[in-house]
Amino acid sequence: GGSIPLNERRALRALEKEVGEPMEVDAIGAAKLIREKVDNDMANGIAQELRVRGYEPRHFTLLAYG
Repeated sequence: GGSIPLNERRALRALEKEVGEPMEVDAIGAAKLIREKVDNDMANGIAQELRVRGYEPRHFTLLAYG
């Protein structure tokens, strides 16, 4: 597959304008908020899937790598 080179300056500017300004944080703060949201959504999805299968999430430890 191909790749698209990242223009760091433009990426930071877009992140700050589109996410940061409405939330009154800079680009780094916006990135942290996005990361927290993604992490929480993944954890909730895994917990929900475990419950659907009849397991209690608190009885498990999740190890991610790779």
